[in-house]
Amino acid sequence: MTVTESTISGNGRPILGAGILNESTSGHNATTTVLSSTLESNTAANGGAIANRSAGGEARLSLDRNTLTGNTASENGGAIANSVLAGGTACLSLVRSVLSDNDSDLLARGLPTKRPMAAGQGDRYAQPV
Repeated sequence: MTVTESTISGNGRPILGAGILNESTSGHNATTTVLSSTLESNTAANGGAIANRSAGGEARLSLDRNTLTGNTASENGGAIANSVLAGGTACLSLVRSVLSDNDSDLLARGLPTKRPMAAGQGDRYAQPV
């Protein structure tokens, strides 16, 4: 899925990704690209604006020239939650984007991870199994 020059605002979900949910499952990969967009004032338990989650397979999320602001998570990742449940990989590329004034109650107001995150080149982050 590709989202371009869009505003995603004021959404609520009880669990994951009020604005965008990118989730892979065993044997099924998921890819989402977000370009030149704004995600604001979204609320979820995990990933107020965006949740990128692998429940097997590969979940790949790329963001370029975006603004994520004023998003809230009652648990993890006011802006983005990037996680792996069972096997698979959750990959995140964050380039020329602004994360500001996001809030969460437990982990990282902007960008949490449930496993140690290794930085790659530039602003690219991968969360291997």
